Amino acid sequence: NYSNVMILSLFVWYIYYFVGNFKYMYNRFMLERYLYFNNYKRVRRINNINNMFRNSKNLLFGYVDEDVYLRDYFSGYSNKY
Repeated sequence: NYSNVMILSLFVWYIYYFVGNFKYMYNRFMLERYLYFNNYKRVRRINNINNMFRNSKNLLFGYVDEDVYLRDYFSGYSNKY
């Protein structure tokens, strides 16, 4: 019984830690897309910035390139998109 309680408490702690760092991991993904030049062959059109694909270039709202959007996002410029 005691071992089950310890495993369960450890599991709950890991879930709490993951949820607490989710925003950091999301911003890290966006920052990597902004800093490193990646040339992808596939282009995807998305309507929401949260639906970005990892292995393709994304066009936001059908016409805004992700490089332009991320440059404005990290420079503090108020996005008009």
